[in-house]
Amino acid sequence: MPSHCPIATLSDRLTARSDSLLILAYRCWHAGYDYSDADCWRYASTVLVHALGVGEARLMLNAVEDFVYALRQASLGSVDYYPPPCCRASRGERQVLSSLAALQAGSEEAAELGLRELCGEAGEHCLILLSRARKLAMVLSDLGLILTADPGAPASGPPRQFH
Repeated sequence: MPSHCPIATLSDRLTARSDSLLILAYRCWHAGYDYSDADCWRYASTVLVHALGVGEARLMLNAVEDFVYALRQASLGSVDYYPPPCCRASRGERQVLSSLAALQAGSEEAAELGLRELCGEAGEHCLILLSRARKLAMVLSDLGLILTADPGAPASGPPRQFH
């Protein structure tokens, strides 16, 4: 596996926590685009299928793919994400988590402010990004994956980092 893709033992250290699964898929999707390497996408798919099952993983990955693509189209510069094996969330990843968590909590205004910070001024791309964020938040909620908006917050069970 290429060095920019997650290390093989990541799934052993990954908790089933909602934000951990989302961050893994988010990072792998960005890495797949940045390095033109579908192995990153296959890895995310494998981990999510193991954690969620085939149907649920497919739903989540479709929503993540749409969101990441819209974010890359809307962003003013390079998209801020850490390589998949990192323990901490980047500023951009925390912004995404908090925006999606706000949408899950029904706070559209807070989510929109957070997403606009990632994509800059209002425009068609930002509206598309907000639409994709709504879809992703809804899919995550439907799957029972409720985000904490704080990647350092304890999950059910023993608290862990992303890996």
